[in-house]
Amino acid sequence: MRLKKHHDLGLDEAKKRIDGVAAKLHERFSVRADWRGDDLHVAGNGINGHIAVDEHTVLVELRLGLALMFLEAQIRSGIENAMDEHLN
Repeated sequence: MRLKKHHDLGLDEAKKRIDGVAAKLHERFSVRADWRGDDLHVAGNGINGHIAVDEHTVLVELRLGLALMFLEAQIRSGIENAMDEHLN
């Protein structure tokens, strides 16, 4: 799954706000997250990938396990809503 969102927050503020998106992922899917430079790596039961942040863009790239593939539309919608909430 790949999602991209543009923002005007700058790098540091966008990274702070992406922590809120990661918290939502943790609540819903028990995902662990750790920053490696400007990439937030996420991993959990049936989901892993990263969220890359730069000055103007957030790029989410996640791989879903077989069980979660059936929920991809719901997961995508939840991430889009969380990014809208935290990056606007």
